[in-house]
Amino acid sequence: MVTINQDNATINNQYIADTMNFNDINSVNAFLQALKQFQSLLGKSIEDKVLAGDIAKRADESVKEIITQVESPTPDKKKISDYLSSVTTLVSKVDGLAGAANTLLKTVGDIF
Repeated sequence: MVTINQDNATINNQYIADTMNFNDINSVNAFLQALKQFQSLLGKSIEDKVLAGDIAKRADESVKEIITQVESPTPDKKKISDYLSSVTTLVSKVDGLAGAANTLLKTVGDIF
């Protein structure tokens, strides 16, 4: 059991939808699977109203665009990076999602 002392702590939107494992992202297929897992977590955060309105809509649309790029015969690394940068910014106040998006962004250079 973990005990967390939150005295004098400020937490904007702590949200843990699930656990993601990024240790094995070493191929396009592994990246796509991690991205789809991220999409699922994003959907859950929208459903739970942790993200809402225009931010939620733009983040969801951006993830769909990334998936389209990754699944295309010739994925565009720049577009993938740009969309992931946008998603990272959009979910920046939701710690779990922001960390996951940032990790995905860091792997783009190694995969594409």
